[in-house]
Amino acid sequence: TMVDLASMASFRIEESAAQVDRRNRARTITVLANTPPGVALGTATDEMQKIVSRIGMPPGYTGTFIGQAERMKEAADAIAFAFLLAIVALYMILASQFNSFSQPAIIMITAPLSFVGAFAALWLSGMTLTMFAQIGMIALMGLVMKNGILLVDYANTAREQRGLSAYDAIFEAGPRRMRPVLMTQLATVFGMIPVAISTSQGAEFRNGMGVLIIGGILSSTLLTLFIVPVAYTLMADFYAWFSRMKQRIPGMGQGTAPVPD
Repeated sequence: TMVDLASMASFRIEESAAQVDRRNRARTITVLANTPPGVALGTATDEMQKIVSRIGMPPGYTGTFIGQAERMKEAADAIAFAFLLAIVALYMILASQFNSFSQPAIIMITAPLSFVGAFAALWLSGMTLTMFAQIGMIALMGLVMKNGILLVDYANTAREQRGLSAYDAIFEAGPRRMRPVLMTQLATVFGMIPVAISTSQGAEFRNGMGVLIIGGILSSTLLTLFIVPVAYTLMADFYAWFSRMKQRIPGMGQGTAPVPD
């Protein structure tokens, strides 16, 4: 038979959540916030993390960033993995091209030299390291290593064909490869100027990439012409010293192949 519900329970009006949200099978409360004008999302999340750490979460409570902050972290992790993979792939390609394990390291010195100018250009322009700028860093590595490849390849050819010393070969490679280096680098710089100064809709996301690539190319072009020859001659001197040491040690130089330059 039907029973009146009022005879079994009493009713009163109370306040409660309109809905219960869950994330990973745990109850969640979402706090929404917008970044102030001129403040990057990464800076805002760092400040928020400091505030949460200072206040402290009660036992049983945890906090995490979702939304744009979560997607930004995922994208940053993906870019970091791609950056590491690019370095490994470049080293393997250069090692197979030059048939050497040391010369790729000499060429890859140009990568940190480019980052000096890249970050300096972002700081001077007041721009932030956006996702597009981080992608530009990966492209920058391939662009700037070309300078070292031109210098080292010419020096190796001069040593093999004409028997020049490492110092004379790299000393000759600098002036001979100056023009192709400057032509390709200046062409890249002029090609990135429209990206850096564009004012169209959504251009603020791409401006940082243009500024970063321009600054990185300019600094690497200037520093590569000084650092790569020094590293090349130092590496050749090390191999020469190592060969002399092998000859002085009895039995060490017997039955072993010479160390390639």
